Parts: sequence; structure tokens; C-alpha cells
Amino acid sequence: MLFTMQRTYLAIDLRGYPSDFYEKVCRVVPAPEGEHPLEGLWGVEVESPFQLKSLPKAPLVFARGGSVQKNRKFLSSARVDVLSRPYPFDSVQARLSAENNIAVELCFAEIRNTYGYVRAKILNNFQNTVKMARKYHSTLLITSGASCEGEVVSPRQLVAFGKVLGLDYPEAKASIYTIPKSVVEGYE
Repeated sequence: MLFTMQRTYLAIDLRGYPSDFYEKVCRVVPAPEGEHPLEGLWGVEVESPFQLKSLPKAPLVFARGGSVQKNRKFLSSARVDVLSRPYPFDSVQARLSAENNIAVELCFAEIRNTYGYVRAKILNNFQNTVKMARKYHSTLLITSGASCEGEVVSPRQLVAFGKVLGLDYPEAKASIYTIPKSVVEGYE
């Protein structure tokens, strides 16, 4: 009974492995040299602001954050849809994210694949990101980051993860369905 209830839970995973739990799943690949022949919803991940200039047409553009300056350059670009791993995330970045309508991604795989002090540090970064995003009204996405069938996380687990990070239930639910749906709608 529980399994069928989870199947009807509305959710979109913008970085994951295809499964029946999600209405849509986006496969994210490194920035290719040419057009990528993937079927269905897909996106590319860039690691440098310079890659944006030579980027081919892609449904979604994920920018892998890092330093404060790198994050700010990505958040000032019109080509970026989602900023991944934006740590450290500060108030200026949160304002830029809200002004330019760029979603900030919190990927569950970063927690799943770490232990001890590193996991505690990542959780602290996630909670700080949530606090800044809420304060400046920037949009948050929660993704599973699953790369194989064994790593698939149910939408209910992602909502619970969002609650642990400091989101209330409606915000956590919106971060796995409403917000990803609005990001995807521009490309269908």
C-alpha cells in the first residue's frame, strides 16, 4: 500500500535516474562539444563561466558553483537555469538568484556520499543556503542526484530532507514539484 501511495506523489527530479516515483526526471550531462542526442528531458552542467559562451542549445543549463566570484558570475548570466553547489552562499548571491530567477539546487547525493565531518559541513552549508534563500525569496530545488537505480530516493524522502534543512512542508513540497515544473515549462 505504501509503495502505491508513493507512486502517486507529484514530483519532478531535475537531477536523477529515471524511476516511476517521479513524473519527470532530468538527466544532467557535462557540457558537450556539440548537440547531445539524449531523449526526454536533459540538461548540461558547466563548471566555468567561460563555457557559457560556447555552449550549444540545451533544454536546461546547470552551473556548478564554487567560489563567491564564480557563483556571482553564474547568477548574472541569462543562460543559467540552476546553480548547483553554491557554497559559500551569501546574501548578495541570494539577491541575484531572486532577481534573475535562477534556482539554487540542494542535491541529496552530496549527503548520501559523505560521512563524518564532511557530511556535517555540507549539512551546515545546506542549512545556511536555505536560510539565505528564504530571507531573500530565491527559489530552491531539492534533487536526488541518483546515478543508478539503487540510489533513487522517493519524493517523500526528499520532502523530509527539506524539512530537516529548515523548510516547512509546503516549501519542501514546492522544491520538488512546483519550482522544477516552472523551470521545465519553458522548454516543452
